[in-house]
Amino acid sequence: MDYNKVSKGEWELIILKSDNSSFFHSPTWAKIVEKTWNYSTATRLYHINGKEILIPMMQANILGFKILTNIPNNSDAGGLFSESEITTDDFKSIVSDIVGGRNLSLSLTLPPFTKLSPDNKINENWKLNDEFAYTQILESEGKNFEDIWKNDFHRKARQKVRKAKKNELEVREGTSLKDYKTFYEIYATEANQKWGYKNLQIPFKLFKNLYKYGSNHVKLNLATKDEKTIAGTISFPYSKTFYVYMSAYLLEYGTYNPTSLLFNDSIKQACQESYNYVNFGTSGNLKNVRKIKEKFGAGKVGINRYRVYSNLGKLVSETNKKLGAYSNIAEIQKKINKLKFTQEFHLI
Repeated sequence: MDYNKVSKGEWELIILKSDNSSFFHSPTWAKIVEKTWNYSTATRLYHINGKEILIPMMQANILGFKILTNIPNNSDAGGLFSESEITTDDFKSIVSDIVGGRNLSLSLTLPPFTKLSPDNKINENWKLNDEFAYTQILESEGKNFEDIWKNDFHRKARQKVRKAKKNELEVREGTSLKDYKTFYEIYATEANQKWGYKNLQIPFKLFKNLYKYGSNHVKLNLATKDEKTIAGTISFPYSKTFYVYMSAYLLEYGTYNPTSLLFNDSIKQACQESYNYVNFGTSGNLKNVRKIKEKFGAGKVGINRYRVYSNLGKLVSETNKKLGAYSNIAEIQKKINKLKFTQEFHLI
């Protein structure tokens, strides 16, 4: 078994052949993350028994050590990609090759609907069984929007969409940096007023980079009332997945149901452009948020998430528990904790 770095063109070619890939697996998203947070790309192309297996990765460096993550800032992004069947043994071999020495830990997720074969057991200590171990997906393959409206939307979702239209809300595409700034301000206001977030995980720098580098894989839709922008969604149409990344609205306009109208338009676009899946992401332990997505036909799909430590990584963790913030090694542990599958809840 060996590996090599991979060109962006080859990287993209491999993931676009997968039914389970999304924008989060792409070299473009990796570039956006590099420009926004303190990460560097560490993607590898493994060669195992005649197979080529791609693992999109990023790394953070601290005090001479490396902490690797299978694409950060989204709980269901990551995975292994190959035209060949990937076995559990392949999975374990790759993980064992990555973790060790100065590589303290690896956080890794398998995309929705991914199955490894044969069904060998993976070390239970690697698994993360938490409130983020799922996503919500509407399967749109082979369906037209009218069928989804009738059969997948809950009647309350349809009522809210009709109400939004009756309230004369309109949807337009955001195409300027000013539009992205407007959405960010709406997001920051809602995050503070509704969820109590004072320190946002997502900085405006991300939105600037989405605008600058996202090209046709980033779509900003804005809902307006009397020419005032009151809500928006950012989505990532890519490969076979239309990913609704985040949404936000001004609370004083909540009764106008702008988010329902935006979700409706996102699903309609996904159908018109023949995407197989509309992925609304995880809702964590926010039951009400999860129920809203369910009303638009997005069912809960479990995902497998893992965190693997090297022996030194375990020692760092254990030492930190004993010495806490008074230990220099605590700086490494802080970095590991920061790189856990961070996910800003999709605001609704």
